[in-house]
Amino acid sequence: MLRNLLIFISLVLVFWSCDNEEVASDVGNDSIIGSWSFTTTEYDSTCIGDGELVAEGTMIFNETDVIITNNISFNSFCSDFNGTFIDDTTCAIDGYYGNDTLNLSFMHGLCELSDMNITNTGCSQISTNSYTFNDSLYIMYFTEYDVPDYGCLEMMGTYNDSDSSCTYADTVDITINENNATFNEHYIDYYDPEYSYCNVTELERQ
Repeated sequence: MLRNLLIFISLVLVFWSCDNEEVASDVGNDSIIGSWSFTTTEYDSTCIGDGELVAEGTMIFNETDVIITNNISFNSFCSDFNGTFIDDTTCAIDGYYGNDTLNLSFMHGLCELSDMNITNTGCSQISTNSYTFNDSLYIMYFTEYDVPDYGCLEMMGTYNDSDSSCTYADTVDITINENNATFNEHYIDYYDPEYSYCNVTELERQ
């Protein structure tokens, strides 16, 4: 009985070891699975030139989902208001509702209204999204129902006439080179093409 038990344990260990080796071989240097830090820089529609950092955080990919943590700094928040960053808690602006400064607590209040997490340097937002990765990377963010088709188009979503739904997703060509990866996202303003822009996201494996 003891001998049979030892044989059984040995077989389990062999199969467990083989399974682990197979997983390890599948998740190579060119796999997207794993933890990445990222930065996203906004450019004009050419994707080159003088850019502005608009997002940074982490992306954690498993077999089916990607958990995206987007960290929004007070510096970036100040830039969105066309302000001048003074220090970690103060932003000088030109007459926002009679105010000539914005502070970190004001940003925190707006973040709380948007159900975002408060951080010492700003706010963060965490989302879990499904994805597929074959020749391109497809990330499905969320679906809204009973929305007008023009509103869906303005938000660059995919409209479904059958249930008046709008699905927001991205399909991008991603280049993975061992511990680094990049992809570009083009946003086209059909009404004012001059406002079209390009986001370049750079990832580094953690």
